[in-house]
Amino acid sequence: MPIFYDPAITGKELTFTLNADESAHACRVLRMQEGDELTILNPFSVQK
Repeated sequence: MPIFYDPAITGKELTFTLNADESAHACRVLRMQEGDELTILNPFSVQK
């Protein structure tokens, strides 16, 4: 599963939109499509 990092996430958001560069990377390079899952981390995230 692709992992993206964004320090702007506070954890209180119900939805989040990737910025233009990250969105383009997800679509063009990773060839992600609507419904594909990804993980977005913030500075306070703990990944196991």
